[in-house]
Order: sequence, then structure tokens, then C-alpha cells
Amino acid sequence: MEAIISEKSETITPIFLPKKTHQIILGSLLGDMYCKKDFLNSNIEETHSIKQKEYLTWKYLNLKDHLSLRLYTFNNILCKAKNKLYFRQIEIRLRSKVSEKLNMYHNLFYVNGIKTITQTILSQLDTLGLAVWYCDDGYYDPENKIAEIHTEGFSMKENQLLKKWFKEKWDINAAFKKDPSKNKILLRFPVKETDKFLNLIKEDMFNIPNSIWYKLGHVWIGNKDILKNAKLNKSRRTKLYQSKEEVKIRRNQQAKDFYYRNKEKILKDKTEYRKTEKYKDYIKKYFSRQEVRDRIREYQKIYRRTPQYKKKALIYKMEYRKRPEVKEKIRQYNKNVRELNKLGGKN
Repeated sequence: MEAIISEKSETITPIFLPKKTHQIILGSLLGDMYCKKDFLNSNIEETHSIKQKEYLTWKYLNLKDHLSLRLYTFNNILCKAKNKLYFRQIEIRLRSKVSEKLNMYHNLFYVNGIKTITQTILSQLDTLGLAVWYCDDGYYDPENKIAEIHTEGFSMKENQLLKKWFKEKWDINAAFKKDPSKNKILLRFPVKETDKFLNLIKEDMFNIPNSIWYKLGHVWIGNKDILKNAKLNKSRRTKLYQSKEEVKIRRNQQAKDFYYRNKEKILKDKTEYRKTEKYKDYIKKYFSRQEVRDRIREYQKIYRRTPQYKKKALIYKMEYRKRPEVKEKIRQYNKNVRELNKLGGKN
């Protein structure tokens, strides 16, 4: 059993719930679930797309023994928000009746009616709660192999608290990503940190229905085809982008600027690398490839027909014949030819 501790009161008697139940509610409230207090007691509610029916059913099955819940679908096609009319698909909703047990969660999460992240909440969160939060509000980018948690609904101060908590609690270095559309930020994990994060929560996620496993990205083998297609899409988009003339000019200028700023180091690194066995093996294998040999041979044929080559060849031939050892070879050769001609004449 797990005690729920609230920051709002020092005299509230803790209400005990099973650890798993507690973590699911914590993770859900960090994500898409909200807790509303009507008069004396509170209730929880969470809505998802019908595609997440298995996931929300899993929550229902794990909470129903401790709360009076209802799981139902509804098809409210038209939705009005911010003076705009939207069309939406069938949704599934999990909703509880009001309960005294939920008051502690309302007190824990809401400050003046606004959901707020505090150190007290984070200190109670384990890997299961973290996994549930990621399933609710997480996103995996298959093209860049990075994970994000949509924390735009929280303030900069709360996001900074989350970043610090991830580092101190799990040794994961989170970063901030700007959301221009909302003028806010969200948590983003760089590639190496994404790997650490997903491996941290994957065992708990494997106990959640597999309809949500796609968020595990590269740490789940079932995403192999998705990652392959994402890589191809990224490659196509990159080629298309880099083929633009203005992009080519900008990239060339950036490359030149980088080279001139780091010229000495680049040349030094290249010189050192060419001394390595790895480079020598690479060169040997490269020039032994048939297509490379054919390409070199074709280039040489074309080059030998150019005026520049003919001029260089003539100069080289003249300089070559001036060498003492070459002169001696020529003299010996001519002598042998004359002797053979005399013998031929006698015969």
C-alpha cells in the first residue's frame, strides 16, 4: 500500500492505495487525466481517441477495484473551441464517480485550480508512473530517434524542475524544445538520453497493452519497419532540401567558414588518420574494387588524349632520357641493334 502525501495540509490523514494504482493515477494526472473537485469530493476523467481503447481499458481494469468507474465511447463529431468548429473521431472516456479517496490527488496536483507539478509529486513517481505519463503525453520521432514529453501545459519553472529531476533521479539529461505555435516549451531527450529513458520504462510498458508499444521506438523490435520507412523518408526529404540552389550556396559557405576556422586541426587530424592501419586497409580495399579500377582506367584514357597530358609526357620523356643510367641503357640497346643488323647482313 502507498500513502498519498499532500503539500496543502499538515494534518490530513493519508489514504492508502495499492502502489500500482497510485502510480497509474500519478502518471495519468501528469498526462491527460484531470481531477475535478465538486463540493466535498473529487472525480477523475480521461479521454482518448478510440485507437487507444485497449490502453484506457487497461487503466479501467487496474483502477475499478478501488474506484467506481465508467468506461464508454461517445461520438461528438462537432467540437467548438476558441470560436472554431472542429470535426473529430469517435473517442473513449474513462470517468469516475466522486470519491473521498481522490481528494488527496486533487490537493496534490492543483494549486488555485491549475494543475501544477511539484517536487512532492515527482518524489513519489517511479518507473511505472513515468511509463504511464509517457504513454499519455509522450511522442517518439522515428526519423530522428528521439523521445519527447509534451509539457507545454506547464510553466517554464515546472519544466526546469522536471529537467533537474530527470538528471538527479535517473541521470537522464533532458533538453527543452520550443513550440512556436503555443510560444511554450516541452521536454525533449537527445538520442543517447532517449535510449536511456526508453530502456528505463520499457519493462513497465511491456505490461501495458501492445497497442501503445509503438512509443518505445527503437528499443522494441516491432518498430523495425516503421524505423526503416522513417529513415527512407528522412533521406528523401534531406536530398530534396539539399538540392535547392540557395541551400547549396549556404552549405558551401558554411563548410568553407568551418574549414578556415579549423584548418590546422583538420589537416593535422587527416595526416594522423592516414598513418593508421584502418585508413591503409580502406584504401587497399577501395582500389581493389572492380568498378573503381574501371573508372580509373576510363579516366586515364580520356586524360591521355588532352593537350596538357601530351605536353607533360613530352617534357617528362626529354628529362627522362637525360638521366645517366637511361643514356647508358639506350646506348647499350642501340649497340645490340647494330650488331644484330650486321649479322643479318652477312647472312
